[in-house]
Amino acid sequence: MQHLHEHDWFCRGLSPASIYLSKDGKCVLAPFELAQPLDAPLYLAPEIQRGSPHDPVADVWTLGAIVYEMCAGVPPFKSVDEISSGAVPRIGGRPGSLTDLVARMLSSSPESRPSIQECLRSVPRGSDPHPPQRRSEDRFMEALRSRGREAYEEAMSLFEDGLELSPEQEAEACRLAVAKGWSMMAEQFEEAYRPEEGRTTMLMCAAMDRNLDLLRRYVHERRMQDENGWTALMFAAQAGHLECARILLPEAWIRTTRPASDLAEKGTVMMLAAQAGHADIVELHWPYECCGKDANDHNAYWYAQKAAKNGERIREILDLEGQGKVRRRENIPAIEDILGRKE
Repeated sequence: MQHLHEHDWFCRGLSPASIYLSKDGKCVLAPFELAQPLDAPLYLAPEIQRGSPHDPVADVWTLGAIVYEMCAGVPPFKSVDEISSGAVPRIGGRPGSLTDLVARMLSSSPESRPSIQECLRSVPRGSDPHPPQRRSEDRFMEALRSRGREAYEEAMSLFEDGLELSPEQEAEACRLAVAKGWSMMAEQFEEAYRPEEGRTTMLMCAAMDRNLDLLRRYVHERRMQDENGWTALMFAAQAGHLECARILLPEAWIRTTRPASDLAEKGTVMMLAAQAGHADIVELHWPYECCGKDANDHNAYWYAQKAAKNGERIREILDLEGQGKVRRRENIPAIEDILGRKE
């Protein structure tokens, strides 16, 4: 792709289906001049979806979507409407340098994306790009993310042989085993699992997945933050999971510690929800997080200007904040009160 861009060519129609491995393990692109935009709409950059002028950074967005799927096992977006919203989902259980790079690649703003040269410089290369055998841990995680009897049998076989998983992989494996009902595996992972500040927690994973049962089980992990300062509530708000956001309301007003997914340092849940176009979550958090500003002196009303959906409704909710005529409510409900009311 770098070679193509250096010669003023770009692919536009790239998708996982057009990437092949040769017999000697090299990655090969299918004839890109034959690719049609409608073949894989979930891998087309937003500006192409809109019919706007575009350039080689559209390929960077597509590559970001493909890398996301390689890491998470699923595409980053389920529909064209989700792509249009501009909200970039986070990848759980992966190094921050990689997740931050993918988030930048998937930015809805072409100007905010890195060039393909920057992408290559951002990710360290291993000494052997084509290892002869995949690690057992990687095969286990792939089987765990897959469906079917064969995937189950492979995952159980690798699990019984013993694995050395990273803390992020353990959290994801525990979440997936619980979700799949693999009780023996889930129990062992839960016994060994220890939440750590600065890492993805089970509560964050439950919020991403809209898994309310798992979320209630791990609600004691509230107020913990990952390496970017994100909380479980932020993941729920980004994905538009209103019920999860209600339960996690006590995490309101916690700030991010680093910029990520187009949210600046010192960003809040309401800014994230406003940008993603989730009006119900903005309305829920408005009394508690109004008047806040990020490290760039922007408030939620400013983020609402970028919302691709429900923007008008969100701006109506935040109108008083935009005018600076509102005061924040200080008494955030306790988690015990929220869970008591829910049950």
